[in-house]
Amino acid sequence: MINRYYLLAGAVLLLAASFPATAAVLFPNAHDSAELRLTERRSSSADFVKTSADLRHARRAPESGEWISLGTGVYVDDLSTLYGLSYPNEIQVEVFQHETQTGWYRLAPYAEGTCMKTISDVFGTTEDFMYINATAPDKVYLEPFIYPSGMEFSSLCVETGWNVTAEESVYGTLADNIITLPFHSVLAYDPAEGTYYACPNAGTVIRMPGAKDYTLSAFASNNCLNDEGNVLVQLVVGKDIPTLKVLVEPIYGEIDEDKYPEIIEKGQDFSGKTGSLVFAYTPAISHGISTVYVLGLDADGNVVGSASTFSVVNDNNAGDWEDAGTVEWTDGFLAPGYGETPGTYTSRLQADRNKAGRYRIVNPYYSTDFDKVLHGHDHCIYFDAADEENVVLEPSILGTNQSGEGAVWNYVDYFTSQGYTAELVAEALGVTYGKLESNVVTFPAGSLLLSERAYRGGAFMVANSEPLTMTLNEETGIGSIDSEDAAPIYINLQGLRIESPLPGHPSIRVAGGKSSIIIR
Repeated sequence: MINRYYLLAGAVLLLAASFPATAAVLFPNAHDSAELRLTERRSSSADFVKTSADLRHARRAPESGEWISLGTGVYVDDLSTLYGLSYPNEIQVEVFQHETQTGWYRLAPYAEGTCMKTISDVFGTTEDFMYINATAPDKVYLEPFIYPSGMEFSSLCVETGWNVTAEESVYGTLADNIITLPFHSVLAYDPAEGTYYACPNAGTVIRMPGAKDYTLSAFASNNCLNDEGNVLVQLVVGKDIPTLKVLVEPIYGEIDEDKYPEIIEKGQDFSGKTGSLVFAYTPAISHGISTVYVLGLDADGNVVGSASTFSVVNDNNAGDWEDAGTVEWTDGFLAPGYGETPGTYTSRLQADRNKAGRYRIVNPYYSTDFDKVLHGHDHCIYFDAADEENVVLEPSILGTNQSGEGAVWNYVDYFTSQGYTAELVAEALGVTYGKLESNVVTFPAGSLLLSERAYRGGAFMVANSEPLTMTLNEETGIGSIDSEDAAPIYINLQGLRIESPLPGHPSIRVAGGKSSIIIR
């Protein structure tokens, strides 16, 4: 699973490298040109330092002298997230500073009293302390550290032994008594499996003793609406944030300083609310993407924290749909990302009565071996093939639960939602919409985005390394006319085509453009 995420992150970066500079902000993984160059050159982990022993020898932490306790701080863990642990996970830690070499710190976040200590005992890991060099506040780095599983973590910089230049190094910072190792600034190394990016969320943070708690995070753990028709967002608000503003918009968006004034002016005020909170809202749309923006302000009105999260909204009860037969589709999307051979499946197809050429595949992944979410309702992939040269796969909830709830979206649609034209995207990235030809819809490799809620907060990443194809049978081909004399098609309630109804198992009969429930 880790391999897949590393490859996806690299794919986004490589695409970003060829896009106009003005579009760089659209790529959550593309922080600067140094990281782009690094990713282009490091398509394999073979060039990196290869053994944990070598990495330990690269250490520069003081080996003599006393370490003085500064008191209890907070370690916000974004290393364990590589293994699927939730973020943010806050651990109380004692922080030490070297007595003579100011700026060197150490702490033991996975020592006695934590669940990770149990793991370290299983793997035989004896190392507890991690060392951080903050002698230069704008060039903070994590020394090579052996995680309880035996994986080695260290900052992506020349000081820790990675063969990168100083310009390519990615550092953390020390500001306001808080150490931050930002997104993808740390690499994880496994001698058996290779090298991966760590810190896939907001980064690993160490709040030193006495630091203000300006923690602020927002996470929509589920895409699907609850029974009341609401989206639930989990908020974590630090105790030192007196003012909280929350704004919801029916679009996909990313938070930045240009957005702050609008959030402050239009956002709901939840001042005085701190700790772990649940924010529930009813989306203004029945289909698409909804984004929640959150700002934390101090007593003087200065922004001290920001966060955003989005949900894919699919109200399957909205609209007017009719059964249209079946679709045979080949999974060039999720399967290759998990190292599986793409399978071919037959699923139930429905047509939008009010918009010609718009369809949805009902419960497509229910017939696969992927983990699934069972919410008591259908999960559908929606696509609009009214324009045969530009078939759009709309934001859709997959019904999978591999690394949290999965969703899919058209790559081109992602850019057009940000104000770019499909022509510009095709010219810069070579990415296009899908095409319909002879009743076969094909979405080219690299044209679809995957979101999984338990990875990087559900951020979309390029996913399909192989084409995703959908073959519409003769009875349901776009533009075809169903014959009253055509043989009926039977589909079970899981969306799978069957030869004939089974006694005691309700099924759906499709014939002559009409459907009916069969119970025997």
